[in-house]
Amino acid sequence: MRGLRSWAALGFFASLFLCCYVDVFVVGAFLTPMKAELHISDQQLGRLNAATLLTYIAIVPLSGYLGDRFPRKGMLLAALAVLGMGAIGSGLAASYGALLLWRAVVGVGDGAFATLAQTWVADLYPTRRRSLAFAVLMSMSQFAAWAAYGFGSLIAERASWHQAFIVAAIPGIILALGLVFLREPPRTTATGAALKEIPRPTRREITALLGLRSYQFYLAAYLLRLVGIGGWFFWSAQFLQRHYAVAAREAVNFVGSTYVLSGVPGILLSGMVAGWLARRRFRGAYSLWLVLSDILAGLTVTAIVLFDHRLVVVKGLLLVQTFCAGLSWGVVGAIPFELVPARVRNTAVSLAMVAQNIGSAFLASVLIGMASDRFGIERAMLVIPAGYFAAAACSLALTLWERRNATEGPVEQVTDELSVGDGPTGGVATTVATTS
Repeated sequence: MRGLRSWAALGFFASLFLCCYVDVFVVGAFLTPMKAELHISDQQLGRLNAATLLTYIAIVPLSGYLGDRFPRKGMLLAALAVLGMGAIGSGLAASYGALLLWRAVVGVGDGAFATLAQTWVADLYPTRRRSLAFAVLMSMSQFAAWAAYGFGSLIAERASWHQAFIVAAIPGIILALGLVFLREPPRTTATGAALKEIPRPTRREITALLGLRSYQFYLAAYLLRLVGIGGWFFWSAQFLQRHYAVAAREAVNFVGSTYVLSGVPGILLSGMVAGWLARRRFRGAYSLWLVLSDILAGLTVTAIVLFDHRLVVVKGLLLVQTFCAGLSWGVVGAIPFELVPARVRNTAVSLAMVAQNIGSAFLASVLIGMASDRFGIERAMLVIPAGYFAAAACSLALTLWERRNATEGPVEQVTDELSVGDGPTGGVATTVATTS
């Protein structure tokens, strides 16, 4: 019965993730009509995504801090209410400034929700099943991309982009009410054992987490990977329109469909492989998997951008690129839950999400927009494979560090003194001070 409840809760949170992703992604479905109506540049288009991601970055550390200390249900409900308000406000915006403000509000709600929801789901599953659960959650981003691009562009074409924002917000607002009826699970350790009380980490423990070399490699790789993933998501349809003269709706529909056709299989495959690797305890396997997936994704984007192909070939390469990018998600989302103890889990996840969105906001959306205005979109898109290759280098450094520094023993031990070092799963063998 407990297993059934866990999978039912996963299905509910997966649906919420789907709705939240749609609210965030839908802006990419009608960049062309927004640019025409609001008379803005590519750089300003990039700032719309950056506004969401900057407030997302600002809120997730606070969400992680509070999530490590207090019950999560009330905070999750508040986050979803703010997200819905921002999504509706985006549709009602009559100027670029107002739209920029409401997209920032969306980032606040989405950042708080994503931080707390991931740790809620992690507490439902032991290590051997956690990666698959996270693969299910991450696969929702691919379905959301398809829905946001397909239906968003259709509504924008038949009505306007204003109505598309509002329609996209309604399912999430309704679904959020179901959270009231869920019982929050107890906090768990990395192995799934329940804790007796809500952990409240000290400042010293958080500082020690930030000083871990393995965690630093992980954060750097996460940030750089999102330069590739975020940049491709936000600008690939524009690339098809400008370089290959593909109609706006056809471009966004095809890009959206690639996330379902090849992105979802890539994510689910990575989740199953991650679970298989976890059972065999091959040290450094997760980070090595990320090296391979990032190199493949980077090579595919390079081939698309540097060489002129027939459109049918380009579309095939787009499917391959999305599959390769998806191969990282089932693994990368599960790593922090294997590296760090429950006491600092929300904090560790929130910092990873900060790194993720710095990559998407500054180094993808805005940087590529600025480069596109100055050099053209073809040359600007080279930022994307550069991000993938740099991420692969950081993940390779993490793999080597894990292989060299892994030690035997459990990830979490509770003693009277804090001692943080690099440990068995390539991350943290942590000795946590008990609180009085």
